[in-house]
Amino acid sequence: MPPLTSLLELITTQSGTLVYQLVTLFAIQLILGMAFGHWQRRRDTASLRLLTMATGVFLARVMLMVAALLGRSGLLHAGSALPPLERCLDLVTMVLVAWALVPILERHPRSSTRVLVVAVLGAAAVYVIFARLWPAAEAQGLAYNGHWQERVWEGLTSATLALALMASISWRGADWGWLVCLLGLWLAGHGLQLIAPVRDADIAGWVRLANLAALPLLAALVYRRALGTTSHGGVDREELTLGVVGMLKAIQRIEADGQVEPALELAASAIARTLCADMVAIGLRVPESTDAVRVVALQPATSVTLANQQTTLLLSRYPLLSTALQSRQLERAVADTQVSRLSGLYRDLGFDASGPLLVQPLMAGDDVLGAVLAGNPISRRAWRVPDGQVLQALAAPLASAIAGSRERSRVVTHALEDARREIEAKVEHAHQLEAELEQQRRRTAELLAELRQREEGMHQLEEAQAVAATAQEELAKSAEAHSALRTLLSHWQEEAQRLGAEKAELEDQLARASAEESPGCRRHGGAT
Repeated sequence: MPPLTSLLELITTQSGTLVYQLVTLFAIQLILGMAFGHWQRRRDTASLRLLTMATGVFLARVMLMVAALLGRSGLLHAGSALPPLERCLDLVTMVLVAWALVPILERHPRSSTRVLVVAVLGAAAVYVIFARLWPAAEAQGLAYNGHWQERVWEGLTSATLALALMASISWRGADWGWLVCLLGLWLAGHGLQLIAPVRDADIAGWVRLANLAALPLLAALVYRRALGTTSHGGVDREELTLGVVGMLKAIQRIEADGQVEPALELAASAIARTLCADMVAIGLRVPESTDAVRVVALQPATSVTLANQQTTLLLSRYPLLSTALQSRQLERAVADTQVSRLSGLYRDLGFDASGPLLVQPLMAGDDVLGAVLAGNPISRRAWRVPDGQVLQALAAPLASAIAGSRERSRVVTHALEDARREIEAKVEHAHQLEAELEQQRRRTAELLAELRQREEGMHQLEEAQAVAATAQEELAKSAEAHSALRTLLSHWQEEAQRLGAEKAELEDQLARASAEESPGCRRHGGAT
């Protein structure tokens, strides 16, 4: 115990603080460098979390050193500003490490990121409050290790580490043993600082000792995450599995939906993940041209894809691409002279720099459908033989799926063309039927008009017939009357004849009578 106590006393002195800051800063810079290199190769969520964690830890250390330098120069009262700031940054560091490395938090990136933001903002709010309250206590000659604020900070930090440690044991990852040791060291240091602090000092000695032991372990853990989990071929096994799964999903989408270009975006992402490539582009031959390949998928997105520009690579401009499509074999550009000739190709894809390139043609039988381009323009990492073998293995089923989709599209196109011709014939027949129907309608209208005329004529005829019947009746009546009149006339003629005869007879008789009377009268007159 005396050696440990002596080390604790040494680390709280001014010279010990300088050594502590330099050692921890070196370890943090190493962590940041490995995380940044890992992110350049992968560009995935896991590498981004590591880079965010390393950047946050580095910035926390820089902030603490800047505050110390300002205190040393007299621009800042170190005794009032540094103790709460160091405790706050220690808490933020623990939260960042847990967020980046605990497996259960990695599986739920959105929820864990919200928790991270809330925790950091909460720690900042607590720091602002404590920083306002501490100078008054510090003016009374109190040491921060004996103040209630220090117990609050260590309690929060210890609780965070305890939760992270239990989560790491409950949900184990590939490096769970390393993570448990790391969190255990930090929990022991903060626990001792909470239970048995050096009460007459402002520096958390136990925490600094824990940091000296834990930060190299954190660097080793980041190294394992970034570089140490690769297989014998240089391809990360986990990433290979994820890449194969992504490729299977892309092939399934091509076969199920026939949507080639959206599926190729997924395939490009899967290939980039599998090969740890900075860039993967998938191009298809232009049907109307034998000297052009149209890029339909690019990972990651560049200014070219974000502008929705259709990138077309001319084979005559890029001999490496032309050679791969003609030879139907994998082509590599690894040497500096070869890489320098690819600047135009990378520029067409939206990259400012060039790097080693793999070109794998997409073959379906004897047909060359296009090519897959995998390059490292950022990291300039050279491709190895296993990388090319993996690319060939991934490109083969992708090419078969594209060819199958095109064949199905061709069959469907023929069927649609036949259906279109049949529909056009039926439409033409329908038009003919419509024309005939229109003629029938016009004929029917003419017949209806004629029928109406005939009906009107029949009505007039019926009226004429009625008038004729009436006339016939009147005529019959007139004939009967005429006959009656003729009969009456005959009767009256007979009567007239009879009366004429009687008149003649009477006239004769009168004449005779007159004749007979004439002599008598004459005798009578003479006698008179």
